Amino acid sequence: MVLMMTVFPGFGGQAFIPDVLPKIEEVRKRIDQSRLAILVEVDGGIKTDNIDRVCRAGGRSHRFGFRHFQDTQLHRHDPANA
Repeated sequence: MVLMMTVFPGFGGQAFIPDVLPKIEEVRKRIDQSRLAILVEVDGGIKTDNIDRVCRAGGRSHRFGFRHFQDTQLHRHDPANA
């Protein structure tokens, strides 16, 4: 597993850092080229307005803060549709 942080570690409630998306794409590309089964996990600022972009970039596992579990749209997201 590779963990990609899309916020600065240590503080809850931060805004998603979109500049990390190209880095996620590059990591996913290198993993695919290596043909290894490595999961790309993304942590930080994941919300309904950015989860599709994270999935398209190659993030397949997402960490959410407690307050996001109240967001029913996140529960409905299917990464296969990204």
